[in-house]
Amino acid sequence: EVSSAAGRRAAARFCLRPPHLWASARHGTATRPAVACARRPARLRAARFDARSANCALSPCSSAPAASYSWMRRVLLRAMAASAARAYHIGTPGLKWTPADVAKWRAERTKSRSYAEDVVAALEPLKATFDVVEYGGVEYGDVKHALYAVKSKEWRAGAPCVLVTGGVHGYETSGVHGALAFLKTRAEAYASRVNLVVAPCVSPWGYEHIQRWNPDAVDPNRSFASRDDPDACGSQEAANLVRLLNSCGVERWALHIDLHETTD
Repeated sequence: EVSSAAGRRAAARFCLRPPHLWASARHGTATRPAVACARRPARLRAARFDARSANCALSPCSSAPAASYSWMRRVLLRAMAASAARAYHIGTPGLKWTPADVAKWRAERTKSRSYAEDVVAALEPLKATFDVVEYGGVEYGDVKHALYAVKSKEWRAGAPCVLVTGGVHGYETSGVHGALAFLKTRAEAYASRVNLVVAPCVSPWGYEHIQRWNPDAVDPNRSFASRDDPDACGSQEAANLVRLLNSCGVERWALHIDLHETTD
């Protein structure tokens, strides 16, 4: 079993190199040509991984024939896959999560902040300048959230239409607060030039629980299906946003700015 990070890296190198490039860490690749390994005795021992080294050490043994190289590669790949799978405690490696897996994952999530306080309350002062509309809602058991968008008060036919969305991935905080900051400080300057629609927090549950997924363990940004059929979308968040766009009667948007954040 490959039990350390260094060992897994060594396993990957061993698996991906053809036999004539396998070199012994015991002698070092710089002083002992890798091709010399191909001249080793036909019977070799299984690969021995040293966590302190980045290479694979091979030495003569009577237990494993040279023909077992491909077998060793398969075993090592399975070991690495099993090691990676052990990093998360929910689900079965290689299988789609069951409803029970999703329920277990959801039960372990904790609410860390308030959509009502951080987002909904911030929209109230904007009503003097823009139309703040409730364009739908999401419901997951006892958890319910209304969804809000901010629109230009004077919607002009023929003007370019611009859409700004934030919080499609709820844990990407800067997208949500970036959209709100734009509405507060800059949006009014564009009101005379474009028809503006801003949906600052598409996934309220994800925002509150600092999660990429919604409570169904679905990524809203990967669940859009058809503009003509919102019900075909794979999440409530996506379906509601498509209905909002359809309600605007825009054939072609001039610009869509979807605010995301690299969280790693």
